[in-house]
Amino acid sequence: MTAIARVGKGARKSKARTNAAGRELMAAVAEVHAAVMSGRPLRGMTVRHVDIPDPPAFTSGDVRALREKLRVSVSLFARLTGVSSKLVEHWEQGRRVPSPLACRLLERISIDPDGYLASLVRRRETNG
Repeated sequence: MTAIARVGKGARKSKARTNAAGRELMAAVAEVHAAVMSGRPLRGMTVRHVDIPDPPAFTSGDVRALREKLRVSVSLFARLTGVSSKLVEHWEQGRRVPSPLACRLLERISIDPDGYLASLVRRRETNG
């Protein structure tokens, strides 16, 4: 089997001969290219690169707005996020900036505040 390759406009035709291994390799490259362009990996293909975006930055106003959205005090917000009340106060006053880990948690809370509260709060059942 022969293949004709063109390089640029008006280029000379050259015949390239390929053997079975070359044809198989070219078919595999084409298959991988199609998979990458479509965004779907091939069966048996392992994806080893995953993009994980950085968490968004939370300003002092963002922290206060989130706490108010939860309708909780500074001390309760601190308990819900696992930090000290002083740290929450510093975030809200702009004295300190939440760490990337804290921002990741604040982002998760802001996505579903009621769900986050429900996942932490255990209600006592009373008989009667």
